[in-house]
Amino acid sequence: MEMETRRAAAEADRAAAETRLAAAETERRAVEIEDAARLSPRERAVRRVARMILAAGADADHRPDGRGCHPIRMLRKPRP
Repeated sequence: MEMETRRAAAEADRAAAETRLAAAETERRAVEIEDAARLSPRERAVRRVARMILAAGADADHRPDGRGCHPIRMLRKPRP
């Protein structure tokens, strides 16, 4: 029984490491694209947060407040 537990823990650790590696590679590619596009620090931050939201399982087409999720609108500063 203890051996099975250790195997399961090792497999879980391996899967977590593979997930972290995939996330790091995705982030690296995103940074390369942002460098080529010469995005501002604010635009980069908006894109990074959007990637985190999507990775958490959010629906890209709908926002919780019911408004559309158009990328240009998201980059604009909110009106007072």
